[in-house]
Amino acid sequence: AASMLFILVRQGDTAGLMTFDETVREGFAPVGTFEGLRPMLMHLEGVQAGGGSGIEASLHEAAGRLKSRSLVILISDLLQPADGILRGLRHLQHDGHDVTVFQVLDPGEIELGLAGLSEVSELETGRRLLIDADEIRESYRRAVERHLDALRSGCSQSMVDYLQVSTRMSVEEAVHLRARRA
Repeated sequence: AASMLFILVRQGDTAGLMTFDETVREGFAPVGTFEGLRPMLMHLEGVQAGGGSGIEASLHEAAGRLKSRSLVILISDLLQPADGILRGLRHLQHDGHDVTVFQVLDPGEIELGLAGLSEVSELETGRRLLIDADEIRESYRRAVERHLDALRSGCSQSMVDYLQVSTRMSVEEAVHLRARRA
């Protein structure tokens, strides 16, 4: 997110920021200077993962807050029901915004990187679950692939740019993915 802000200001555009969990938590008005980015960058330094998340509601709220046509870049793991996420993205696109999605996933979220009996915990709630990874591996893979396909297809149908980014990629690689699509 910080790299995107920096690139936009460097090329002469203005850039703003909204962060969310279950709702938009912080919103910064667009600025066009590097000095103006300072509060946004400081905020990003302090953002902590955890708690619940409501992507659809946050996207609808963001659409209501944006007063002029904008480039909207959503950076998220998108690990919520695809239909709700797509409704929020369509709202932004329908309002005239140019929308790009960076779905950031760890390779272990795509391919179950566990074996045997394993305890997993949900990051948002801390809920723990005991699973037999070998027993559920194939159904997990199919469910993840269905989710990713639904997001890709829905974004394409809604004219939303969709980019899947691995946590193993450098920031430069992720930014260049967007640059190649533009």
